[in-house]
Amino acid sequence: MIKILNFLDRRGFRGLLNLMSRMAYRMKGYGPVQAIYHSEFRAYEYKVGGIVYLSLGPGWAYHRQYLQDLLVATYNFYYLPVAGDCVVDIGAGLGEETSVYAVLVGEKGVVHSLEANPVTFGGLQYLCEQNNYRWVHPHQKAIYRTNSTVHIEDDSENYLINTITENPTGTHGYQVQAITLDTLVEESNIHRIDFMKSNVEGAEQFLIEGMEKSIKIIKHVCISCHDFRHIYHQHGEFYLTKERVIMFLEDNGFEVVNRNTGNRVIDDYVYGRNRSIV
Repeated sequence: MIKILNFLDRRGFRGLLNLMSRMAYRMKGYGPVQAIYHSEFRAYEYKVGGIVYLSLGPGWAYHRQYLQDLLVATYNFYYLPVAGDCVVDIGAGLGEETSVYAVLVGEKGVVHSLEANPVTFGGLQYLCEQNNYRWVHPHQKAIYRTNSTVHIEDDSENYLINTITENPTGTHGYQVQAITLDTLVEESNIHRIDFMKSNVEGAEQFLIEGMEKSIKIIKHVCISCHDFRHIYHQHGEFYLTKERVIMFLEDNGFEVVNRNTGNRVIDDYVYGRNRSIV
């Protein structure tokens, strides 16, 4: 079924897919659901129970509990944010995780969501505005080892093509502003980070080079490494970062946890807890 929906999406039958989505939500008991395709940020909008969610494809039926359950199974297996927490979401995409973090931390908390791709960032910003998440701060920046300008790849047909580099090789993309995590913390006046999620397609190696100060105020992390892209897809040794990330966290006093689920993507996630922060 998903393959059929994605095929129709690629062929441009988005009006039909919006209608099918609304019917599917109604059949599942969600009542009237608004479904719109936004060409400006290449995403589907689903308004479920008055809350706006965005999806890259028409086959993902989003709602709050679905997304939260997905987080608990992936990024937040080790720690789920609570009311009043400060969360930093690096590689926030269209706000799939941000939309849940915003509700979990509430108005007394804060979420800093970073997305470098300007097209995708437009969707993230739209989601925050539509849901009136005043305590969520979207940043159109790449996290890097220095404050500079970098190139981010972009491919509307492949979500994996989102890697940043100083030396582009002719792939389509954008020049974007890059900062270190230390700079973000200083400029945003962040005093503690209860949870940091990172999914930056190999740039986790650059992330850890630019967080020598900020690592001391982070309590929990989930860093998505991408060794599988080299091991299983031959995308290059650039993506071999897991061992380096683990060593960095352990050297900074973190208890590190890995999983062995059989899912090659999730098994490259590195979870950590700062032993020095109670």
